[in-house]
Amino acid sequence: MRAQGIKSQDILVLLKMAASRDRVSWRLIDLAHDLGLSLSEVSMALERAKRSGLLDSSKKKIVW
Repeated sequence: MRAQGIKSQDILVLLKMAASRDRVSWRLIDLAHDLGLSLSEVSMALERAKRSGLLDSSKKKIVW
C-alpha cells in the first residue's frame, strides 16, 4: 500500500468534527452528507487523520 499524506478534505472533516456540538457521537453518514462527500471519502479521511496522529485509534476523538 502506498503511503498517503493528509489531504485538504481530511482537514475539512476534522474541522466539521471539532465544530460538532457532540464531538464523540457523530455518524459517518452525517459527516458525509453535511460535507457533500461520499462515505468512502470520509472513511479514508478519518483513516489518514488517524495515521497522521490527528485522531485517536477509535477515530472518534481529535488529538489536540
